[in-house]
Amino acid sequence: MYMIVSRIKTNGSYTKCAVTDTECTIYGNKVEPKTYDDIKDAVKFILKTGDKSKIYYICSQYDSKTDLHSRNNDSLDAGNDWFVRQRYCYTNKEWVRICLTTSKPYM
Repeated sequence: MYMIVSRIKTNGSYTKCAVTDTECTIYGNKVEPKTYDDIKDAVKFILKTGDKSKIYYICSQYDSKTDLHSRNNDSLDAGNDWFVRQRYCYTNKEWVRICLTTSKPYM
């Protein structure tokens, strides 16, 4: 199962990802109400309805068999045992999948 969370783009001074906590509002944090069985459907949602001023994170729940390194990586931790799988941002007039290992300004 996959969940989409998002936050407003910054100048790179704030690099933490959005979180799955619906109470969190820092940097416009938002948790989409729908979950997806297939990551491709989550990507389609972002590409079709995404807000160009936000960064989107597709998350899935922690899997101890495949997430040995993710557990200790704060930049991939979306809270409540959910971890970032893919990240998307609108730049240069198109949606771009951003590498998860690089923290750079998104403007």
